[in-house]
Amino acid sequence: MTRVVDPPIKSSSNAIAIAIIAGLFFIFGFVTWINGALIPFMKTINELT
Repeated sequence: MTRVVDPPIKSSSNAIAIAIIAGLFFIFGFVTWINGALIPFMKTINELT
């Protein structure tokens, strides 16, 4: 009798993908938030008159 061997079950964990997307979302949100404080500061630094 032939023995049927099932292939090993591959773990389908999406934790790494979710962590990458969450990190990118956090970075995008942080840059957007800090932009409001940087605009007046950069206006005073880059004043050409």
